[in-house]
Amino acid sequence: MKTVLCPVCGRKLVKNGYTSSGRQRWRCLGCGSSQTVRYDTTATRLEEFLSWLLSQGTLFTYLDPDLTREGPLPATNNRIEGG
Repeated sequence: MKTVLCPVCGRKLVKNGYTSSGRQRWRCLGCGSSQTVRYDTTATRLEEFLSWLLSQGTLFTYLDPDLTREGPLPATNNRIEGG
């Protein structure tokens, strides 16, 4: 797990219970501030989606399902085409 740092002073945060909505609460060991942390997973999810989209001819299957009626698409050296 990633080390959670305080946005106020930059020191390490420790777990400090949960909010009423169930999110993890964190307390700073240095300045005593308390906050909840939200992890930004946008880049990871985008990378996974692009990996899926560009693999095994999925891109053209997604754009035009008629392309796979005759069987799997041949691989090419062009990354855009799923090679």
